[in-house]
Amino acid sequence: MKPKQVLSVKEEPMFDDQTILDILNVLELRHDLVNEQWHALRVEIESLNEERPPNDTNQKRMADQGLLMEQELSRYQRFFQILRQSLKHSKNAGYATVAC
Repeated sequence: MKPKQVLSVKEEPMFDDQTILDILNVLELRHDLVNEQWHALRVEIESLNEERPPNDTNQKRMADQGLLMEQELSRYQRFFQILRQSLKHSKNAGYATVAC
């Protein structure tokens, strides 16, 4: 038997200020889109509940939409962790920090 190999990231990637700003801009746009999707899903659920109880197809579709949005939010959390680490590294190294 082979022992399990543990994979780990020893260092987070470091980014320059412009790259960090670009990433933040993309994250902001994606965040706005996900918020709009959550709002639309909530409105749809409320309207369906007022009309009739949701059927299995509608429930599955709405659950799938919710899952996709949760996955997108998980990606944001990972990006923010990378950015936070990069900013801490820049600060500790005495580099200029991004003014947002």
